[in-house]
Amino acid sequence: MAAELPSLKGLQAFEAGARYRSVTLASNELYVSPGAVSLQFARIGYEAKTQPVTVTAGQTVTQNVTLASAAFSLSVVVTT
Repeated sequence: MAAELPSLKGLQAFEAGARYRSVTLASNELYVSPGAVSLQFARIGYEAKTQPVTVTAGQTVTQNVTLASAAFSLSVVVTT
């Protein structure tokens, strides 16, 4: 079963955020106006989390997030 691919806009936002290491600078490049946005956090071994954030023009927003460990198990691999 093929995995669903993320949207192109989502990939552009992710790339700009990673390149600038700043949501503010990335939003300027992508012409995102102040208002309500959602930030998505993900890391291998942790459950992904989405949090809403309200961005006000000319203000700095700091968003703290805590990710919970993801419970998972690996399948046994047998080599012969």
